[in-house]
Amino acid sequence: MGPPLVELTVRNGSSLRLRLPNGLVTSYKPKVNWKDDGFEEVLYTLPISVSNSSANPKGGIGLVINDVSDPASKLSPLSTQWTVKDVDSDAIDALQVELSYTSGNLDITYVVSLHPESMATAVLVNNNGHKPVSLTIAMLSHFKFKRRGGAAIEGGSKAAPTAHTLLCLHPLRFYGCELSFRVIRIGYDYEDIYLSTPGSLSEKYGKEYFICTGPASMLVPVVVNPGEGWTAAQVIEHDNL
Repeated sequence: MGPPLVELTVRNGSSLRLRLPNGLVTSYKPKVNWKDDGFEEVLYTLPISVSNSSANPKGGIGLVINDVSDPASKLSPLSTQWTVKDVDSDAIDALQVELSYTSGNLDITYVVSLHPESMATAVLVNNNGHKPVSLTIAMLSHFKFKRRGGAAIEGGSKAAPTAHTLLCLHPLRFYGCELSFRVIRIGYDYEDIYLSTPGSLSEKYGKEYFICTGPASMLVPVVVNPGEGWTAAQVIEHDNL
């Protein structure tokens, strides 16, 4: 028996799956108007083999946080035990799950929300200690494409390319998958977006193609002062109803 999954579904049938305790979003299926079943998977997640069902899946949407204040300190919530702090809904047909995690003097809240035409992930870090904390943070999403040819991204300006990786500015709009959508970042102090592809090595990860992207503060760490907090969010929005 594998780790528990939380599935959120709103009134129009759009859904997402959240894996516990690592907080990985393994599926997001918004409603579309051209398929018989009415829904299209947006995320790419590597399947877990039956022989290793206890392993963590790769892909989807994941939150990466590292404490770089001290070389001996490392914080990575994806490998920790998130706990469910709250589950909520509102009158405009939205659902959200709030996860929490404490590491030393840091209280971290991770909120995953689902709306009829979008989903969002948000992180809040509070420093309850007496010293500033430096963090590198990224929300990485793996978007599924049918094939390598025809995949396109609009927006962003190239900066500091390395191999198949770019750092980009501005919101990104994706084409070449079954539906077009855009990724919007909110609250990041340093306006960089991580973008990478498997390139010619894509067959190593399965038959379909994917692009990994997300807002990040990796080159210049975020500094959270004592008694203060830092928050950021990512929204995936589509208009294919």
